[in-house]
Amino acid sequence: MKWSNKGHQYDELGNGFKNKKIIIYGAAATGQEFYEEIKFLNAVEAFVDRNKSVQESGCKGLPVISVSELAKRKDDVIVVITVLGYNGMMVHSQLMHLGFELGRNCFYYDTFVNYYLSIYALYACGITYFPSISFLLTTACNLNCKGCLNFTKQNKNRRHYELEDLKKNADAFFKHVDYVGKFHMSGGEPFYYPHYEELLEYIGSKYGMQVRDFYTATNGTVVPRESLVQALKKYDVFVEVDDYRETLPGKIMKNDEIIDILCKNGIRHSDRGAGYWINLDPENQDNSNLSEDDLGIWYDTCNNPFASIHNGKLYSCNYDDYAKEARLVAESALDYLDLTKDEVDKKVLLEFRQGFTDRGYTNFCKRCAGHEMTNQKHIPVAEQY
Repeated sequence: MKWSNKGHQYDELGNGFKNKKIIIYGAAATGQEFYEEIKFLNAVEAFVDRNKSVQESGCKGLPVISVSELAKRKDDVIVVITVLGYNGMMVHSQLMHLGFELGRNCFYYDTFVNYYLSIYALYACGITYFPSISFLLTTACNLNCKGCLNFTKQNKNRRHYELEDLKKNADAFFKHVDYVGKFHMSGGEPFYYPHYEELLEYIGSKYGMQVRDFYTATNGTVVPRESLVQALKKYDVFVEVDDYRETLPGKIMKNDEIIDILCKNGIRHSDRGAGYWINLDPENQDNSNLSEDDLGIWYDTCNNPFASIHNGKLYSCNYDDYAKEARLVAESALDYLDLTKDEVDKKVLLEFRQGFTDRGYTNFCKRCAGHEMTNQKHIPVAEQY
């Protein structure tokens, strides 16, 4: 999206959030999960549930009110519907009859979390919140996958980043961002990074209270050393173990050994398989003939949800960052915000993370086939060059 009123894009919506607490409609599992996601805001006032026994017992230490009680509060709260499927649609219809308006003071859970939460956090609570950030440790990897989203083949200068530089990178990020949902330490192959445990100790001990979940991913070929295992355990890092066993020779893959270690140490993890990969295809995709407006539409339609922080610079698209590292595109000051500065306007930071930029697209848009929403170029998982 191209800025039309930089620093004030969300003022009308955000000002409507001011002085309004959140009421969660639904005290079942999804509602409780949502509460855990946003409790850092200290903004949830109550739950709504029709179950009288739940109303009597409360939920998460908060009152559970009836729909009739909620009807009296429509002008001073916002409601997030966590009831799923058809029942959620019925709740929405009921709230409309009570005078609530979708997108103003009534929201579906997934839409609120993925889009509105950052806006609410800043305008209602004064908190700069990012749903996620990609934090690159290394571009080194022992595989050479076609379609690698980190552009391993094209990157002729694969390397581990200096520990002190990564510490400064984290300092710059947390100086301006109060809370992040998912702090994703990525690569390359992260388990290759020789200073991983020292870096995790630094970030976890200094900024752990500003992170809901630490995440990392591994390609399933590198067994983590014991010191790294203990660091992952200490900071409750969720490990996504990619499963490439259908593509790569069995002797290369260490999934069973890695997962056994994670299980024995109580480390949360997933064994992540995939039917296919998307191919950003920078070697063949050519969008350079698109107009400025059409490139903006391409960027908006792509809607890549991942941002990255690198050398103190926040990139609205992590793939633009990776492409710059691989020398696929030239770096442009229009594609990042410099977080090494002492002062960064919080509203500008929010808007940039939400996808606003000065020109409405990045340099890499001219060579990218797009993220999952637009990309039809599918390739086999982890197929090697």
